[in-house]
Amino acid sequence: MKRVYIAETLVDGRMIVDLLHEEGIPALLFQQNGQGALGELPVTCPEVWIRRNSDFESAVCLIENFDAMIDPEAILFCEGCGENNPGNFEICWQCNQPLQGNDDSLTPEAVSFLHA
Repeated sequence: MKRVYIAETLVDGRMIVDLLHEEGIPALLFQQNGQGALGELPVTCPEVWIRRNSDFESAVCLIENFDAMIDPEAILFCEGCGENNPGNFEICWQCNQPLQGNDDSLTPEAVSFLHA
């Protein structure tokens, strides 16, 4: 077994484990409760481990590609109500309609240019 990812949150860790499972790479999530005991105890972040060492390169590649796809500074326009949504949203915060992929996303600079 090898550790392939240290997540900032439990949700991030669970998403990575699910991604790996979808690609046929058995993975486990450790330290799931490490952030719940804040205070005097040291904080331990969730860790994603793969079962087969031979999957290490593939797992790291998948995680890097997944991280590269997410651009939280991009803006998605909702086709239903026209509202701006952060690039990492899948559903419009205003009308709950599913958002189209990054085809319609703009960087903050492009939005400033359009509204100038």
